[in-house]
Amino acid sequence: MNPVFISTAVMGGLGLFCAGVLYFAARVFYTQEDPRVDLVMALLANSNCGACGYPGCRAYADALISGQVKSKCPVTSSENMAQISRLLGASLVELESMVAVIHCQGDSSAAKFVGTYYGINDCRAAQLIGGVEKMCPYGCIGLGTCITVCPSAAIVKKGRIVEVIRSRCIGCGKCVDVCPRKIISLVPASKDVVIACRSHDRAPLVKEYCRVGCIVCKKCIKTCPYGAISEDDNLVKIDYNVCTSCGECVAVCPQNTIRALIPDRDRSAFKMKTAQAVEVEK
Repeated sequence: MNPVFISTAVMGGLGLFCAGVLYFAARVFYTQEDPRVDLVMALLANSNCGACGYPGCRAYADALISGQVKSKCPVTSSENMAQISRLLGASLVELESMVAVIHCQGDSSAAKFVGTYYGINDCRAAQLIGGVEKMCPYGCIGLGTCITVCPSAAIVKKGRIVEVIRSRCIGCGKCVDVCPRKIISLVPASKDVVIACRSHDRAPLVKEYCRVGCIVCKKCIKTCPYGAISEDDNLVKIDYNVCTSCGECVAVCPQNTIRALIPDRDRSAFKMKTAQAVEVEK
């Protein structure tokens, strides 16, 4: 018998057998998907940003339908979330909106730069080979890796550093994950006071390489009426669970390290709340 015919017959038989096994497995292990998943997906923003805490919109939709989560998608419109709530017959709560902040303002006008970097245009690569131009070992490298991963174009170059456009930020945290120096963090959108420095160095060294670096003078710690600011490992930080954004720390910082991200914000209500709290404690 023709060996070509035999080979063809054998391969064809194997193919039919495998197809039968796959068909049988598909029938036995078939799982009925809730038809509401597609309806919910059609209403979501489908940005797959992860701001909800799930790896993608599909996973979030599944969690909503199964009842594992009761919080609203922070980037889907309120109208669409209301439709999803009616569709599922469930009351969904608002997640506190988060925004990214850059803990560095050491541009060329404030920080010292040494050398010139000619490598891959990626902050992680520059950090890995020690090709960072900035003298400060904690500051923003400025090559914009965070810009490339931001799904909402909320991060832009500002000279030799980057800044966040708050109105665009969806709080997905992708920029936080890729920053090799961890100078980006997520804070509640209701808070707009940030310590724009992540240096652990002592004051004399900080002053040598940056005019706006934190020198841990502790004036902010002493001034804060709520005790929201503390120092750890020569790094001052804000507890946003306690902070009221009164802006008192901004006013006393001698290095202008503490910034009010919304400079023209009316803080009278915050100051009144703080004053009342202090009076109660007395």
